[in-house]
Parts: sequence; structure tokens; C-alpha cells
Amino acid sequence: MTTTLSALQKAFHDYLQGNSSAIEEKIMGKNAADVKRRLKIYQEAYQLRLLENLQKQYPVLYKWLGEKNFSDLSAAYEKTYTPDDVIMRRYGALLSTLLMKQDEIFLSELARFEWAINEVLDEAPDVSLLSLTEIQRLSTEALLKATFSLQPALQCLSFDYPVPDFWQQCTKRRPRKIPLPSESPTDWIIWRKNLCPYYCRILPLEKKLLQALDTGINFEGLCDTAAQEIPEEEAANTVAQMLMRWLSNGWLTSRG
Repeated sequence: MTTTLSALQKAFHDYLQGNSSAIEEKIMGKNAADVKRRLKIYQEAYQLRLLENLQKQYPVLYKWLGEKNFSDLSAAYEKTYTPDDVIMRRYGALLSTLLMKQDEIFLSELARFEWAINEVLDEAPDVSLLSLTEIQRLSTEALLKATFSLQPALQCLSFDYPVPDFWQQCTKRRPRKIPLPSESPTDWIIWRKNLCPYYCRILPLEKKLLQALDTGINFEGLCDTAAQEIPEEEAANTVAQMLMRWLSNGWLTSRG
């Protein structure tokens, strides 16, 4: 009976992932034990590759958990979320979800932060950023009607724990213990600039204004939105200062 290459590949893939497979019948060897031994070598190498991939994607989480605990986490992740994407860099995308299901809230947030860094560095396309010079050329009337978009290599995340601070500490040395949760959730922006990751904390008003950009709101509308939270006479100046910072950080592109 002829077996197609695609059928062989599927059978071998099923075996590597621990599923029922007829691949043993297609492997040449001295005996059944020899076939199993040879296949086991490939399966262990495959699992090691997945582990190494997660270690590269989550270096701080790996450093915190240690080799044994991270290896156990990798094995649990492989069983729960079987790899089905030929692009290996997407393999670890759901590790935060698994940790949340295990009720490991802090570790889940740490994984979510590290994955966001991966995404802003590797996944988002390059775009032309809006410059301060372009804004300065606008008349007052044109500025009021101007709309903006957030660049794709930017994410806004909320954390119950001081995850970014912990992550920064852990890149230098391993902290002694997990930090206590913050008094209230904090919002952070993570973005890419000059091929490097950056992050900073933002306050609720700034988060609200950044979210408003996605609705197509113009500068005048941003000022009206700010005036709902702060004195009206302060709104325009506050929004202008934020706009300058967004431009300096490379957060904005022209809409449309």
C-alpha cells in the first residue's frame, strides 16, 4: 500500500505530540524495540525544542521559576495547547491563559507582559510615525480637526500586580519573593522604538484618551473628553502636553 508524503508527515507529527499514530509501521529497524527507541529520540528532541522556545519567549518567567518548575510548566502547556502553527514564535501565546487557569494570577500577568514585549518587537509591522514637525505645520483650525491612530507596535495592559517593576528587577537579579498586589489595577503602555521595547505607566485619563483615538475622535474631541474629568480650562493644555509626549515616544501615526 502506497503512503503519501503528507500522510507520513501527519503520522510522524501525531507521534511527536503523543497522539495515536501508525508511524511505527513505516519505520525501518532491527526490531520493534529498536523502532521505538529511534522514534523516542525524535520525540524527546521535539519536546526539548518546545521547551527551549518557551525559555526564549519568557526569559524572566524562566529565571523566576527555575529550570525544574519551568520544565513542568512547559510539559503542561504542551499537553493543553498542542502546537499547530508552523511559526514557532507563536507557540507560547497562550501561556498566560494556562497560568490563569491554574489560578497563578501573578505568573499569568508576568507571562502576559513578556508576551506583549515579544509581540511589539516581532509581530507588529513598521509604519510611518507622526512627527512633531508635521503637527507644528498645522493651523489652529486644522489641529482641532486632526485625528490620529496608535502605531501597531503598541499595547495597553492592566495589571493587578507591579509586574513591570518586578520584570525589571528580575533582569538584573532574582527577587526573593513575589510582590504584593497593587492597591488598585495599574495601566501600562508597551511599545517599540528603534527596534527596542519600552514601557511606561499611564494614568486613567491618559488611557481614556488613548482609547478614544480608536473611535476616530479629533483633537477637539479629545479636549472635550478630558473636560469630563478635569476642569475645562485645563483640558486643552493637558491634551496638548499628552500629544507632545505621544509624538516624542513614537506612539502616533496619521489616521487614514
